[in-house]
Amino acid sequence: AAVQTLGKGCQPVGCQLARGIPYHHFFVAECELHGKPRIATYSGLPAPPEQSLRSHSPIAQPCTIPHNAGMTTRERPQPRIFLRAPRPGDYGWIIARHGAIYAAEFGWDIAFEGLVARLVADFVASHDPARERCWIADLGGQPVGSVFCTGKDDDTAKLRMLIVDAQARGHGAGGLLVDTCMAFAREAGYRRMTLWTNDILTAARNLYAARGWVLTSSEPVHQFGQSMVSETWAVEL
Repeated sequence: AAVQTLGKGCQPVGCQLARGIPYHHFFVAECELHGKPRIATYSGLPAPPEQSLRSHSPIAQPCTIPHNAGMTTRERPQPRIFLRAPRPGDYGWIIARHGAIYAAEFGWDIAFEGLVARLVADFVASHDPARERCWIADLGGQPVGSVFCTGKDDDTAKLRMLIVDAQARGHGAGGLLVDTCMAFAREAGYRRMTLWTNDILTAARNLYAARGWVLTSSEPVHQFGQSMVSETWAVEL
C-alpha cells in the first residue's frame, strides 16, 4: 500500500502513515525511531487493547507517536474519551466517586456509598463475563465514568451504576456509556433492559428517554438521608 507522511508533527521522528485507519481513529504507522512498524495513536487517543488490534493488524506493540511536536498548546488536539475494561483500582474508584459525587451534588449520606460497594463487590465476585460487563470511561489515562450491565433473568438485563465525573460531562461520555451497555445487552441475547433511578437525576433521565427508555413505575421514598421519587425505567431491545 502507498505510504504517506502523517504531517509536520510526525516528521521530526520519521513516522509515516500506512494503510489508512484500520481501527476507528487509530493508525498503523511505520516508526523509524523504533526501527519497525507499531501501532500509533492519533489525536491524543490511547491505543486500544491488543486483542482488538490483532484482528486488524499483525502489529501488537503500542507506540505513541509524538505528533504534537512543533505545535502550540492551542493547536494540540485534546485527549478524547474512550471506553475500556476496568483495571486494578477502578472498582474502588467507582465506589468512591459515587459516594463523593452524590454527597456533594444531592446531599446523599454514606449509606449510598455502602450500597454501591455491595453491588460492585457482588459483580466482581460472581459476574458472567459473557452476559455481564463493566465499562470505564477514560480521559487522558484516568477514569471519568462507568456503567454496568448485569443480568436480572434470561431475557432481562439491568443497567446499573452509570456515573460521569464533572470534568467529562458535556462531551458525550454518558451517551457513549449507555449506548455501549445497551448494544452489549442486545448482542448477549437479552430482550429488554431495566434500571433504577430517581427524579432528581435529570441529565441521566434525559439520556434514557432519548434512547427509547420509558418510565414504568415510581414512588416517593426517603432514603440516603433525602426525600425523592424512586423510578424504574425499561426499554425493549
